[in-house]
Amino acid sequence: MEILWLIIAGLGAFLVAWIDGANNAANSIGAPIGSGALKLRQALIFASIFEFIGGVIYGRFVSITLLRGIVDVSAVKPGDLIVGMSVALIVTGILVTLITRMRIPMSISQSIVGGLIGFGLAVGGLNSILWGEVSFIILAWAIVPFLGIAVGFLEYKLFNYLGRYMRGRRALLAGGSLFFLTVFTAIFLYLAEEGNPVATAYALLAGLAG
Repeated sequence: MEILWLIIAGLGAFLVAWIDGANNAANSIGAPIGSGALKLRQALIFASIFEFIGGVIYGRFVSITLLRGIVDVSAVKPGDLIVGMSVALIVTGILVTLITRMRIPMSISQSIVGGLIGFGLAVGGLNSILWGEVSFIILAWAIVPFLGIAVGFLEYKLFNYLGRYMRGRRALLAGGSLFFLTVFTAIFLYLAEEGNPVATAYALLAGLAG
């Protein structure tokens, strides 16, 4: 029976991955396509490459949270855990597919976290949910849109300034610096999670200086 649920979970994971490309990936490539900066084929190639890289490098952090940060798995039987995770995947895939058909952008994270909370409540009641972690996640969902508004406003003003007052090599240098800062921050956060943040910072700075 557990083998059957593992197969169902695999199919659910495939469905979620597919609909993630249809919905979430469209969020990242919609702007460059709409602005004419990239053609559809180019945007899809970039999205497929970097979605894969991001999933491989950073995906496990979110996976750990979904496995251990929503439901107290120590209080759940292994068989129930397999069924619950499988159901959460299937529900997420179906729900986001319907939302995508309605042309509404939606985070898969919200759907799967909701599915896991529902599974936890069904199995162990209120005490089976790690409400501290869940509250932090919900708070982040509430803050991020407003943070995105602020950052989007500031970045537009900055790039508008660069476009007006900088030309040629200076504009390219400024844009490249912002891109480098973004990449540096992502690499630093990843390596800092792996080991000593201070040692990581010194190593990165030494590499840049050398």
